[in-house]
Amino acid sequence: MSRILPLVAILAIGSTAVLLAGCSQHPTGPIVEIAFSSPSQGEHIVGTTTVTVSGTLSGAAVTGFSVEVNGAAVQSTYTNTDFEASVTLTGNANTVTVTADSVNGPNTATLQLYYYPYFLDLSTFQQAGYVFGQADLTTGVQSSTVDDAHFGLTFGDPTFVGGALYLPDTNNNRVLGFDATDLSSLVSTLGSLPSADFLLGQSAPGTASDAFHNPQTVRAANGRFIVNDMYNNRVLVFDSYPASSTASASAVVGQSDFSASGHACTATGLNGNESAFAVGDKLIVADSGNNRVLIYDSIPTQLGTTSADLVLGQRDFTHCSKNDGYQDNPYGPTARTLYHPTDVWSNGTKLVVADANNNRVLIWNRFPTSNFQPADVVVGQTGMTGFVPAAAADRMDYPYMLTSTGSQLFVADAHNNRVLVYNTFPATNGASADVVLGQASFTTAAANDDNQDGHPDSGPTGRTLAFPSGIAVYPGGLIVADADNYRYLAFTP
Repeated sequence: MSRILPLVAILAIGSTAVLLAGCSQHPTGPIVEIAFSSPSQGEHIVGTTTVTVSGTLSGAAVTGFSVEVNGAAVQSTYTNTDFEASVTLTGNANTVTVTADSVNGPNTATLQLYYYPYFLDLSTFQQAGYVFGQADLTTGVQSSTVDDAHFGLTFGDPTFVGGALYLPDTNNNRVLGFDATDLSSLVSTLGSLPSADFLLGQSAPGTASDAFHNPQTVRAANGRFIVNDMYNNRVLVFDSYPASSTASASAVVGQSDFSASGHACTATGLNGNESAFAVGDKLIVADSGNNRVLIYDSIPTQLGTTSADLVLGQRDFTHCSKNDGYQDNPYGPTARTLYHPTDVWSNGTKLVVADANNNRVLIWNRFPTSNFQPADVVVGQTGMTGFVPAAAADRMDYPYMLTSTGSQLFVADAHNNRVLVYNTFPATNGASADVVLGQASFTTAAANDDNQDGHPDSGPTGRTLAFPSGIAVYPGGLIVADADNYRYLAFTP
């Protein structure tokens, strides 16, 4: 019986035999080495969507060359020593793939770039340009009537999407909607007291699909609209961006139907949730009263019980105590515990949580994949076990709400009556803020203290704050909910 063996050539050199295996693959030898010159790996691109990617080629003659961005081919030029390509980026993460061929086979290199549409060049103690809820920048009183222009209390993050600005009116159990093709054109044509064009909810609390009880943060998510309904212990999901006062939610998280409002420490329940965020298909909820953050792998589209897929701050869905690192006895903060988290933000890669009662903000550099996963970075404290409040560039006192452009981080530091601006995303524990709004320095903290004498003045100005309680970026500026002045302020660079 015989068998077929690979073709083998035997070359005799003296008494040494060398076996050369025959095959159909490319000859072995050097391939083209690819090195990127600009931009750098992981660079954050702000402003322009078009960048020039360049680099060097070495090690072998180039017989073919191609560049792709997120899987789509783009035009490029190359020689045996260098290359260049003009690429157009999309929001957040982008992958540039370069392939260079030689007679010995191809080689591939990738460059990760992050695109963000704008950089907000704000300055310390600058004055707001526009105000909602008050007739001017020096009035901060609560209205005795419920109308289409005033707010009972401003809590939670607003949003601008789909041709409308949505501002939570928390104590009046409603969200006010202002029609606008873009926010810049809206605020540039405002009168002395802008009036809402429509509203969601009503003045009395309720549990129906079109009612709220203490609504806070509102969000847009892939054509759907999300309202964090705090006192009903739920998050409502609308299947489109509401444009009239008749809009109703189509799904609910935290309850089994629209009539229920109880709280629970389970995979399906919530307890005094203060904020929610959506990125891609994921829903993230700051389940404040349960001292945890819940992550849902999909946003519900119809009525029914929804279970969370992952929990942070606790080891499972039935533990809910504050700072419970041992899961049997509250002790103190660590990298994986929470104490009344109040807001969340993510770009799909990073996750940021306002851990309010621990006076800190926690950052996960990669989106969490397991329960009780520890954070990578803390700001507001110098280390993961710190919790003492203070007024300084690297400290916080009840950081209540936060937002980001992706390259900058903004924190509403409520008890210090200010907004902290980090012009680069914090990468180390205890990072210092670059800019502060509401105060002239990082060491003053009184409410409505325009003369900076350490004591509240008789009323607000355009550059003071009193318990900032919500924050949102819009194209060209920053909106801050100024709770104790019953107004929203818009800051523009």
